[in-house]
Amino acid sequence: MRISMLEIYNETIRDLLSKSISYLDIRTHGKNVSLDRLTEVGVETMEEVTKLTLQGEKNRVVGATKMNSHSSSHI
Repeated sequence: MRISMLEIYNETIRDLLSKSISYLDIRTHGKNVSLDRLTEVGVETMEEVTKLTLQGEKNRVVGATKMNSHSSSHI
């Protein structure tokens, strides 16, 4: 199994598992859609998934405004 984690914030797509801040571009191939350079990491255990999820959470843009401070996506 492989895991990726991304965030769409202010109309930009960020790779949350990249070692550096990485903005992604959407590519279309007929009916298929992909993201160039999206980091994918192979995992075998739930512990690896948890570790990567925590890493991705740390890389998220976190900023509350009056509009989004109560949003379920910012908990």
